[in-house]
Amino acid sequence: MSKRSVPWAVALVGLLYFGTLIYWQSDALFGDTTMYDNDAAVFGVGLSVVYVAFMMLCFMKDLTPSLKEVPIIGKYGKLITWLGFVGGAAWYARPDGGHVESVGFLMVGVILLGFATAAALTCFIYSGEKSSRLYALHRFVDVYPAITKPDRHVRFNEKLWTTTLVLIIYFAMTNVMLWGLSGQALDLFSGYGRSKWNHHALGYRSNRYRFDYNAIIRWSENHSFRFIKH
Repeated sequence: MSKRSVPWAVALVGLLYFGTLIYWQSDALFGDTTMYDNDAAVFGVGLSVVYVAFMMLCFMKDLTPSLKEVPIIGKYGKLITWLGFVGGAAWYARPDGGHVESVGFLMVGVILLGFATAAALTCFIYSGEKSSRLYALHRFVDVYPAITKPDRHVRFNEKLWTTTLVLIIYFAMTNVMLWGLSGQALDLFSGYGRSKWNHHALGYRSNRYRFDYNAIIRWSENHSFRFIKH
């Protein structure tokens, strides 16, 4: 059964991704913030458009025959360009560049989520005779590094020691601070949550209403006391 492109899914994925990025940086784009914050937000949103378009091009198109004959570009051209995007985002958010606060937005929102968005858009655009839309990503899957199946039987003790070693390395890596970043910069998602959701669900305050946990606790204690007494 042939597959056809799904325009409404393409529009929905693009709207969700770019809408999320704009909402993430809504304070910097439309609020009263410094020029550095506004520049970082505009740079990140603009970079996301170019980055998603580049990733979709990598998923959907091969290099021209003339470029494939070039020793390095023909084999690692797409990888080198991708590393250029990552390096450019890392350089822009370097500690002494004035935009260190945007490291989470660039690395997670643009680079990581942009990759997933480009893959999803490529799958929804795909049209062909294959049974699955994942065949649209064959150019990436074919070059993705993989581990071959072992030729011998792997004993349980060897599996156990290997797993233990990997867990120890993982635990050590989670306790090593990234060079140039503070503890606040590493806590990306909690900072985003505090800035966006506290005044909606957990810390909303206005002249007519106030979400007060202490008042709820006092009411519950009084209510429980009366219930026991009667």
